[in-house]
Amino acid sequence: MDEENLVKYQKIQQELESIAIQTSAIQQALAGYEEALNEMEKSNGKLYKLVGTLLIETTKEAAQKEINEKKEELNLRLEMLKKRNEKLLQMEKELREKIQKEGKGE
Repeated sequence: MDEENLVKYQKIQQELESIAIQTSAIQQALAGYEEALNEMEKSNGKLYKLVGTLLIETTKEAAQKEINEKKEELNLRLEMLKKRNEKLLQMEKELREKIQKEGKGE
């Protein structure tokens, strides 16, 4: 068996695992933003945002705009991860088949 192919396969596996972790973190952040937007809709009081170590008063519209922008950025990142994941899965499949053929001596 080709040692180089095994190393490539392991690297692909590690990158797939990393993508899964990143995807999960992004999905959790998106859920948090969605929950914040829902709570803002219910609120009629003052809103504050955390800037560094300070709480700064903000408007509902400004807070919603900021959260929606962050959600958009995360959704773009999620889409990039999805495409990379698909590409890696294809590479993994091809490499696995190649390794199996080498193992059979073909």
